Order: sequence, then structure tokens, then C-alpha cells
Amino acid sequence: MSSNFKEKLMKTILSTIAAANAMAFAMAFASGAVSAQPTVTTSQAGTGNTLYVDQTAPDYEYYELRAAIKQAGNNNVAGDPASKTPGILQVRSYDAYAEIVQTGNKNAASIAQDNIHRSGTNIKQLGSDNKAVVKQKNSGEVANTIEQTGSRNAVNVDQLGLFPFSIRAYQTGNDNDITAKQLNSGFGGPLVVQTGNLNKVTIDQDNAVYSGVEVQQLGNANNASVRQKDSYFTRQQSILQKGNNNLASSDEQGHDNASLIVQTGNLNKATVVQRLDYSQSLITQTGNSNIASVTQNGGKNYDTPNIAKIAQNGNGFYANIIQSGSANHTSIVQH
Repeated sequence: MSSNFKEKLMKTILSTIAAANAMAFAMAFASGAVSAQPTVTTSQAGTGNTLYVDQTAPDYEYYELRAAIKQAGNNNVAGDPASKTPGILQVRSYDAYAEIVQTGNKNAASIAQDNIHRSGTNIKQLGSDNKAVVKQKNSGEVANTIEQTGSRNAVNVDQLGLFPFSIRAYQTGNDNDITAKQLNSGFGGPLVVQTGNLNKVTIDQDNAVYSGVEVQQLGNANNASVRQKDSYFTRQQSILQKGNNNLASSDEQGHDNASLIVQTGNLNKATVVQRLDYSQSLITQTGNSNIASVTQNGGKNYDTPNIAKIAQNGNGFYANIIQSGSANHTSIVQH
């Protein structure tokens, strides 16, 4: 049997399965009060590509399941039913939506959703050996976007409660990594943009109602870490880095805190730790091998906020601010 014939036969089988699934869902929903419109669309060009779509109808009158997988290249994977790794898999619904588009070789993508009310998600990967995983649980009006261009990039998103939460992740380059974990979720999900090589972002959120997380990195081997715990009403928690081998960490626990770290240059390090409520911090560093640290233990019950500012312009500077209580203001400028 020729390879062309095998390929055509496989495409025919996949198309038949997709059509059969869509028809089965339509028949399953036909007995309900609401007419469902499930859709399964698959398109593959190349060799060794695999896909897996599983849309589950509920006992309730949920409807409007959709899914689309498009793969061009060789050995791309969208899910694996044998290992129960979803390549879309949507359970229950009321709207829902999922899309995987992969162009290149050896890319892997997985989307899973649970209850879903509106929801969304899409994954687009261009290049080789890229990996993207999105898991959502109770869902909401979520609209995730993951786009990767290059090789060996990875995005791993794990969300639980949601509401109208979402994450937007964009990576261009090679060997970049984004890991985002949200628990009870909230509003205004993270924005992560990385351009370059070997950059890494880690986001860990717990009870993040307002969120306010933004991380942008341009260059190589930059590392950013954002952590929120019991952090309702966070105004801002942003890290912006341009250069190489920069390290930034922002750790907040409490309400109404805000922080911004901006680093331009190489080998700079910035750390923010804020506890309790109503602390604000700003760190800006331009140059090389600068180190800045802010630690604030704020007040409660709408106390006047603590404010800490560090601005360093040059090379090899060091600054550290520690504040406890409320209404403390400290500013350090070095150049």
C-alpha cells in the first residue's frame, strides 16, 4: 500500500469519525428542549499527525459545542485518547469553543474544559517542538489566547474557578516557557509577552479576584515570577524586562497592593515582597548588574498606604527598602 494511499485513507477515516461524532451529538441533543449545534472540524496535511476530539453532552439543556483542529506538517499531536490527554475535550457546555492550529513539526497541544458557560480558548503554534496545555474547570466567560512562534516553546495553563478570567500568552523565539496557575480565579487574567530565547515566566495566583498581572520580556534568559495569595483587589502587579539575564520576582499577599518592576539592561535583579494591605512599590533599573529589593508589611482597614520607590541608573548599584505599618514613604535614587 503506497504512502499516498495510506494518507488519503487516514484522512477519510478521520473525516468520517468527525462527521459521525457531530451527527451523534446532534441526535443526542435532538430529544432536548433546545436544539444543539455541535461542530467538529478537522484538517490535517502532512504525515504522522494525530488528533483527538471528545465533546460530551450533559444531562441538562446545555448546547453549542464547537471545536476545530488544523495541523500542517509532520508528527504534530493534538491530544491522545489512549493516555486520556485531551486534544480539545469539552464537557457540558453552553456555548464553549476551542481551536488548535499547528504548523510545523512535532508540536503538541491540549485543551480541556469542564462545565463551561461561554468560555473560549485557542492555541496557535508555528514552528517545531512547541507545547501548549490549557486546563479549565468550572469555567465562565473566559477567552484565552496562546500563540507561539519558534521552537521548543512551552505554555502550561491550569485554571479552576475562573468567572470571566482569561490568560493571553504570546511567545516568539526559542526555548521560552510560561507556566500560569490560577485557583479560584477572578477578573482580568494575566498578559504575558515574551520575545527572544530562554525566557521564563511563572505565575501562581490564589483567590485572585482582580488579578492585574502583566509580564513582558524582551531579550534572552530573562526570568520573571509573580505570586498572589489571598490577593483580592490587586491594582497592579507588572514586570517589564528588556535585555538579557534579568531576574524579577513579585510576591503579594493581601488586598489593594500594587507593584511595578521595570528593568532595562543585563544581569539586573529586582524583588518585591508585600504582605497585608495597601502597599505600593516601584522599582526601575537601567544598566547592568543592579540589585533592588522592597519588603513591605502594610496596614489594614483602609490605612494610608506604604509607598516605596527605587530608581537606579548605571551599573552595580544596590538598594533595599523594608517598611512595616502604614503611611510610610521611602524613595531611593542612584545614578
